Amino acid sequence: MAEAGRVRAIYRPEPGSRGWTTLVNLLAQVEMLTGNAAGAIDWIDSLLRLPGPTTAASLKLDPTWAPLRADPRFQRLLARD
Repeated sequence: MAEAGRVRAIYRPEPGSRGWTTLVNLLAQVEMLTGNAAGAIDWIDSLLRLPGPTTAASLKLDPTWAPLRADPRFQRLLARD
């Protein structure tokens, strides 16, 4: 997580830009891979509100997010869209 914090400090894309969407996606993955499901889901909630290719349908199919699929909060996000 310290490395992700350093990246966030250095890489400052314009909010709403494609770079911002990419950063949010990467931060969600870092949170998930470090075992912070709640943090990952918070970032995914933000990600689904941004323009870009990530949708509830893509999250259901992408194996990257498989560790979160049993989480009720993640399931609610997927059902919302």
